[in-house]
Amino acid sequence: MNRYILVAVLAASTVLAGCQASAPSTRNFSHLRLPDTPRAAAYDAAYAALAARYPIATSDRATGTITTEPVENRERTGGRQVGDLVGMTRRVRRVATVRVTDADNAAEIWCKVTLAQHDTDAARMFSNDLALNDAPTATAADRDAATTREQNEVWRVLRRDKLAERTVLQDIRKSLGMADGA
Repeated sequence: MNRYILVAVLAASTVLAGCQASAPSTRNFSHLRLPDTPRAAAYDAAYAALAARYPIATSDRATGTITTEPVENRERTGGRQVGDLVGMTRRVRRVATVRVTDADNAAEIWCKVTLAQHDTDAARMFSNDLALNDAPTATAADRDAATTREQNEVWRVLRRDKLAERTVLQDIRKSLGMADGA
């Protein structure tokens, strides 16, 4: 009995405490340290570098976060689906996020570019597998008629695009007038 109470208390404390937003780390972002660079100058350079390659969706100077709109194209994804084995191209998109933070007399740039694949057709094909019976009982509103096309799209994140991350960080270095390897 006491074990169940302990589990209930732990579960309730986890739910009530919530989750903190994770700080950027080198596990999930590419990193660039800019010694003797003010945060404002680093933010302006990051904004200019991102705006040259991607359309900016949101930017917040107070938090130092810049996020881009998705940029779509077609390319080989290297996945494990049948079409990938024969070299089919798939619809993919990239979204870049840059965070600018302060650190001991330096600015730090954290960059992440995610690559996502369009999987709406696969999601629709397997959505009926989740139903309780085989009879098509869902109305049009239950399926997707009550939402927009963008809301009905399914994008599966494949991986980070580390080459694009390094390119953005290199562009930031260039806009600040720094050497490539410094």
